[in-house]
Amino acid sequence: VGRTARAGRAGVSVSLAGERERNLVKDVIKHAKNPVKNRIIPPDIIEKYNKKVESLEHDIEKIFEEERAERELAKMENQTNRMENMLKEDDGNNRSWFQTKKERKQEKENLKLTEKSKRKRERKEGVSNLVDEGKKNKKRKQEREVDPAEERANKELEKVAAYQAREAKKKNKMKKIKAVVDNDEGGSFGKR
Repeated sequence: VGRTARAGRAGVSVSLAGERERNLVKDVIKHAKNPVKNRIIPPDIIEKYNKKVESLEHDIEKIFEEERAERELAKMENQTNRMENMLKEDDGNNRSWFQTKKERKQEKENLKLTEKSKRKRERKEGVSNLVDEGKKNKKRKQEREVDPAEERANKELEKVAAYQAREAKKKNKMKKIKAVVDNDEGGSFGKR
């Protein structure tokens, strides 16, 4: 059943129900505001239209098949157009970039500043010399031992800042509404 009364217009809907839907039809008739017309279609008319539908079924199937073929054809045309456009472009790279590939690789290498990644790269390249590693270890120790007191002070400052942030959040948070005790004694709010 589709919508029959659109945009304020009156309409009539027709529902075909078989023996299985008999209970549903009874419920609809009970709950309908306006009287429902109930007609019984004779079986010979149903058979006549059933044969018509069966005769059209082959044609409908052909139409569906043609539509599927058209969709496939459109899809293939779209793919060929896309491939032609890719071939027409100069460098095959449809994104324009402010850096060349070489510059991008160099930038990536520059961004890899951690000691761990450098060590891994050196191991892969086979450049690891014991002398160089000894110097690197000394540098690492010196970097660690820069100033533990200053490092501790920085950690304390970070803790204080975090605590202050938590307290500010807590202060702005809604407080729990507490119960108010009403005294039934007349003296508290009355005249003196």
